[in-house]
Amino acid sequence: MKLPLQYFFISVFTILSSSLFSQNHQLVDNIVDNYPKVGINLDDVVLAIKNDFTTEVERTRAVFRWVATQISFDTELGKTMDYKSLKAFSYTTEAEKILKEKKFKEDLVFQTFTTRKTVCHGYAVLVEYMCHKLNIEAVVITGVLKSDPSEIGQMPVLNHAWNAVKINGEWKFLDVTLAAGFISSNTDTFKFDYTDGYFFTDPELFFLNHFPLNEKWLLISKSKKDFTHLPCYLRNYIKFDYHIDGPESGIYSKKNGGFTFNVKGIDQYDSVQYSLNSRDNQKILLEQDYTKEYLIDLAAISNDFLTIYINDRPMIVYKIID
Repeated sequence: MKLPLQYFFISVFTILSSSLFSQNHQLVDNIVDNYPKVGINLDDVVLAIKNDFTTEVERTRAVFRWVATQISFDTELGKTMDYKSLKAFSYTTEAEKILKEKKFKEDLVFQTFTTRKTVCHGYAVLVEYMCHKLNIEAVVITGVLKSDPSEIGQMPVLNHAWNAVKINGEWKFLDVTLAAGFISSNTDTFKFDYTDGYFFTDPELFFLNHFPLNEKWLLISKSKKDFTHLPCYLRNYIKFDYHIDGPESGIYSKKNGGFTFNVKGIDQYDSVQYSLNSRDNQKILLEQDYTKEYLIDLAAISNDFLTIYINDRPMIVYKIID
């Protein structure tokens, strides 16, 4: 006989203050990580979050942590997804649209929870559903994610979904898909690799690789043209607390001379490398006069992609032209 989730654990939240949780998300994460992995349903998880946490921030964090660590990305389904896939139903009236959209989302939530795998839209709909059950205002945002160097200088097609949640009257961004992990380029399989970087991400930082279909969800004064001209900021750039200050445009002409950039947030144990798409080896860079300023000589480089790494992790990609 399956028992409700509340019989499985003893809450320690009552001895911790709300302000302490707000300051340290790790406490929320620790409780959520101890929820049973099997023999539960989605209502059990929502009820546990409701009982264990009291503030909107804590409950949203609990939803984010649970979904990001329990749901894997369905790589096979991801290969078949395109813009047409998001148009899952047709309608003739607004009332019919509302009913069909509700049914579509409920089915997707159930499927995602049952199979424990999905694509970006499934992650976002599940987060929205759980937040609504916890009386937290949340929406699913569709748009584009710039994640491939070939997209530098152009607007990618509609390919992604994420969330915004309203916390104390202010909208905050969540991208649980990117928080959960990544697809290995070596095995073409999903790897869990949790990151806090996409929890309540600053809109300026979020904009570096997200652009919403409805531009009101930018939450900052930026344009489609601004986004198109950006370099390709990879997932690691948001995950790790470094800042690369290089050319603003993602397309860099050799006519401008050597490629110069600065890195903030590194220390003596960090290493900075770069590679070119046409070459396999990475090259370690030494800062100029210990100012954390780096110079890459492009004299012998023809049209290519330049990737900057920190500690062997790819961070940002530029397109180099003659």
